[in-house]
Amino acid sequence: MTALTTPLERFLRADMFHRDIHPLLAEIRSRTPVAAVDVPATATSPPAQQFYVFSHALVREVMGDPERFSNIAYAPQMRQFAGRTLLEMDPPAHFAHRGPIAPLLRSSMVSGRYRGLVEGVVDAGVRRLGRMREADLLADLTSWIPVRVIAGLIGVPESDEEYFCALATQLIDVEAEWSAVTAARTELSGYFAGLVERGRRGGAPGLLDDLLAVRAPRRLSEEELVAFLLLLIPAGIETTHRAAANLLLALFQRPGLHRAVRADRALLPQALEEVMRWEPAVGGGLRIAARPTTLGGVAIPAGALVYTSFLAANRDPARFSDPDTLDVHRAGLQHVTYGHGPHLCLGMHLARFEVVTLVDRLCDALPGLRLDPERPEPHFHGKIYRTPDALPVLC
Repeated sequence: MTALTTPLERFLRADMFHRDIHPLLAEIRSRTPVAAVDVPATATSPPAQQFYVFSHALVREVMGDPERFSNIAYAPQMRQFAGRTLLEMDPPAHFAHRGPIAPLLRSSMVSGRYRGLVEGVVDAGVRRLGRMREADLLADLTSWIPVRVIAGLIGVPESDEEYFCALATQLIDVEAEWSAVTAARTELSGYFAGLVERGRRGGAPGLLDDLLAVRAPRRLSEEELVAFLLLLIPAGIETTHRAAANLLLALFQRPGLHRAVRADRALLPQALEEVMRWEPAVGGGLRIAARPTTLGGVAIPAGALVYTSFLAANRDPARFSDPDTLDVHRAGLQHVTYGHGPHLCLGMHLARFEVVTLVDRLCDALPGLRLDPERPEPHFHGKIYRTPDALPVLC
């Protein structure tokens, strides 16, 4: 067997649940901030090159320049889940679609109009947890809350909530059979089309009502509305669940920081932002070179796939001092976990509000919540998504 001689080869061959990814990424970043990888020919495609970007400055350069690096890279992946969405669009089409939607998810809207929804779901989840003697927070709390927030946000009737939650969970289950995922997508598409039709006839609650009211620059079609609602599932559930789990594990493993947060809740937003830098929920992003260009002195041909590593960028010592240390007092954070440039995450304000509200409520309602000492110590793992392998707790 041929030895894997370079850090890049070890990274490329590591499985999706790889644990100790950061030392490997640090070695790659120091050697090759932009790395070209040869992709052999297949029966349906010629040989090609892909490019991986590992430095903070160059990751931001890629994400901030849609004229050179196109989001159409997401089309093959996301159309299987949601059809054509704004995630794959570049300006000016992206601005035309994003413009009417972005104000509906701004920070003031989340903390105002949707505060009651988020707090109600979080309180229900915390009460549910409080009735347990022991639990796994991944299954019993952090994944339970965001799917119900999304259900409430788009106006799923209470009678349909469990039906919707089951389908949404199936849609984003990374270990599910593909046939189950496509079946969930088909059923949800039909369900959302029904919600849209009922909303057009008689009004709809929450975000769907706002989307239906959009008239400028044009009215959104049923296809566009259904695609956006489908996009909310992976975008609004999976990442929020992982962000909450990452923050909770970081606090459980640092009793001093946990005590400080319980004593001063103003630290919570800072703690979340630093954890999102230190262990981002999503490992990276995709672009396609829209034309021949260079990046960090490396020539990139038109049509080449470009992967930007958030995990590597967020621990770049050229941008962050002592980057492997979690420091909630770190100033001037510019992590790339929520993206950068035109595609800065639309749902980041909602995700932040959910996670901060959840940890705040847990500090009040379950001050004795702690990792189960009889279970193996949890650890972060993953190179595509980053999250604890488990969060076994005593309540």
